[in-house]
Amino acid sequence: GFSPYEADELNKRSKKDKTRNSVHPFFYPPPALIFFSWTDSFSLLKASRVFFWLNQLILFMCVWMLKRWFHLSYALLIFVIATFTPLADSIKMGQINIWVLFCLIIALYMRSGAALAVAGLIKMSPIYIMFHWCAQKYWLSVRNTVLAALILTVLVMPLVGGELQLRFYTQILPTFMDGTYHGLKVPIGIPANHSIPDLFNQYEPGTAHQLSPLAQRLSSITSFTLLCMLLIFSFRWNKSADKYLAGAFIILMLVTPTYTYEHHLAFGLLPVVLLLTADREELLSFHDKIILCYAYFFMAL
Repeated sequence: GFSPYEADELNKRSKKDKTRNSVHPFFYPPPALIFFSWTDSFSLLKASRVFFWLNQLILFMCVWMLKRWFHLSYALLIFVIATFTPLADSIKMGQINIWVLFCLIIALYMRSGAALAVAGLIKMSPIYIMFHWCAQKYWLSVRNTVLAALILTVLVMPLVGGELQLRFYTQILPTFMDGTYHGLKVPIGIPANHSIPDLFNQYEPGTAHQLSPLAQRLSSITSFTLLCMLLIFSFRWNKSADKYLAGAFIILMLVTPTYTYEHHLAFGLLPVVLLLTADREELLSFHDKIILCYAYFFMAL
């Protein structure tokens, strides 16, 4: 009955539950409410507990799908799950990342436009994969992504009308570019932020919750340049490199938003497993393995 984008309304609900005086603002796209609406049947505390166990189940499903796709041993996959702490952070903090990761795995394994649309309408950045599909000329998957996004937009109409949806895309979404994030109170310069924009924020600081104009320009130029480079590779390389390029696009989608917390790095699980697959296929040199082990240590711990 109220706008989910009004933080005051969310705070009233949390106070009524007697759990928290305030909560973070809701800044997911409107169709994401389809996947969150079940929480309205529970108190905030009970919903978070249900969500915790759902995260465990979906992580298990991720491992099962990765096993089917890459045929790696369960022992190796369990080792990665146990040592890759962003997964534990995501579950502990009640984040949606593992759900989106599962959708991404399905999207890339089956080239499913519907799964990519779900991922992209919960968190916007997975849409990077659609650019990759365009470069690889997977037009059917691109069409299915667009159609599924339109269908989800229509399905959420009973919860969020057209006017409120338009407000999200024209007023709330642009705040993601300058760092204000629709009133998010977490400072950009928090040590847990590993994004490209925060690197430039350290070089040319803005306010605690807004990037300086120079940091905005430099991060936009850097992100656009990296995207163009990956698109060139997608055009030029044959489709045998398809899955490895998809892993690179996932890394790009991780570091280009204003905020890249430790729990966001949960998406790095898929590129890590891709690199283990590349090692099994003997595509990595000894020096590659040394560099990747070094990188994994810091990314995982």
